[in-house]
Amino acid sequence: MATAICHKRPPALPIPDTPRDPFALVPQRLLNLAGGRTATVFGAPVELVCLPDRLKRGSVPGGERPGFLPDRAARILREEEVWRAPGVAMTGNAFPFTDRQVLLWATEQRREPSVEMLQAAYAIEDEVAGTTIVNSIGAAGSITRSHIHLLGGNNQFFQALPQSRISPDQVQL
Repeated sequence: MATAICHKRPPALPIPDTPRDPFALVPQRLLNLAGGRTATVFGAPVELVCLPDRLKRGSVPGGERPGFLPDRAARILREEEVWRAPGVAMTGNAFPFTDRQVLLWATEQRREPSVEMLQAAYAIEDEVAGTTIVNSIGAAGSITRSHIHLLGGNNQFFQALPQSRISPDQVQL
């Protein structure tokens, strides 16, 4: 049986010029819910919902479309960026899966987040009492550039998962 563990981290160091309310910088889209149900995943209750607008992304693998497309992040950053710091930029999410959501992107092409990117994400997460989801290739990341989802609020599902402290020597960037 598979298990999931969320790792707690120490409080983040403040990042100069980090937005105090990143959700005010981007238009927040209303979620179009088309039904759902509750389930238990890794021992935690979760609400599964159908978000038909996410099918409009045009990036869903299948048929003739390969699993990964060329990097779209450069265009997204060029057209949608609302904040930037060394190594990290912020945009809204054109196809959100929850309300109050922004994305942090690596400013250079890289598959995994840099230390600067994680520091910015955690500083913002602490400021808004939010949730950080780090996408990576193989973990639901269909865009090959490193990006992080910042959610405005504590996600009840993640809070219900078993948690443990993570030591810095376990993180390799």
